[in-house]
Amino acid sequence: MGFETLEDVEYVIANYDLCKRIPGFVTEIPLLIVKPKNIPLNSESIPQSEFAYRVPVLSRSSFMKADRETLKAEEDRVEDYRSTAEFVIVLRLLPCAHRIEDLEDLTETQDPTNYITQIAAKHNLETDPAQPVFSYLSALCYNTASQLGILHAQGAIHGCISSHNITMTGHLVDLDSFEFHLTQSKFIEKSKREFGTTRNVITNILLDFYAKEYISDEQRQHLISEFHRTYSFILATTPRLDR
Repeated sequence: MGFETLEDVEYVIANYDLCKRIPGFVTEIPLLIVKPKNIPLNSESIPQSEFAYRVPVLSRSSFMKADRETLKAEEDRVEDYRSTAEFVIVLRLLPCAHRIEDLEDLTETQDPTNYITQIAAKHNLETDPAQPVFSYLSALCYNTASQLGILHAQGAIHGCISSHNITMTGHLVDLDSFEFHLTQSKFIEKSKREFGTTRNVITNILLDFYAKEYISDEQRQHLISEFHRTYSFILATTPRLDR
């Protein structure tokens, strides 16, 4: 569940309608949209008309870096946004409620084996009891590469890949950033960058930070190579649909 502007929700729904036509691609499902009169914020109940003015839009760095003319234009844009935005609450069904970033909740003294085993069992991921962490990571890397390859094969990109919007089952969520209607040159540029960003999430965050104590260097290299091979194979063999 999260807050969105009504304009953003319309974009999310349009993207979901496109995503659900892609065979094999699984993402979030917008289930319910509610426009409340008041919105909860920091234990307060804020009227719709005031909520936009309580949301930080401009960062301090924006003020420090922008020249006066640029800043004035940005302030006018923000004021227009705040005076017209309508906020709604969106209830979304995720393929998995846990995201890669949730591994941060595990302290250095906690063994992630039980956590991973529970997720794998709940979502029918095949794992090896003898190597629960490595086999789970293998399934996660495969699914992430497959889902990214399926999406890119349609000439679309996620647009904002991070550990926050890759689930612990390797699905890509947060539909507000998806881009479907790109020129070929823009798609090539953005998809290459997105593949690199996703690979970095898998390598630097998942394998080198969260899982470094539980896999060998050889296993790490195998997982990275498998991620590359899976993405390349899915991208090359998935037919592009007419939309």
